[in-house]
Amino acid sequence: MAVYEIMQATEDGYDNYVVFNFRCDLAQAACPVEIEFGSEWDATPFQVADGRHDAMQVADLLMRWQDGDWYSMSRPFSVKEVSDAKAQ
Repeated sequence: MAVYEIMQATEDGYDNYVVFNFRCDLAQAACPVEIEFGSEWDATPFQVADGRHDAMQVADLLMRWQDGDWYSMSRPFSVKEVSDAKAQ
């Protein structure tokens, strides 16, 4: 399982900030997608297959599901793998 970080630029476009992290194994269709809240991982209603085995699509699903006020779906976001969860 890998951990992914969702980043988004501020409204002025000068700084990036972390929206949130999620973890899953993109190679396993039935693998649950978990989201990080503080120091804990929580289940989401999604599996990797829902995001078509693609980190960007999984991130899009999660952002729409959370509907947070600390980010905007109208601004672009990026996703990068930040660690292998097996090592944690």
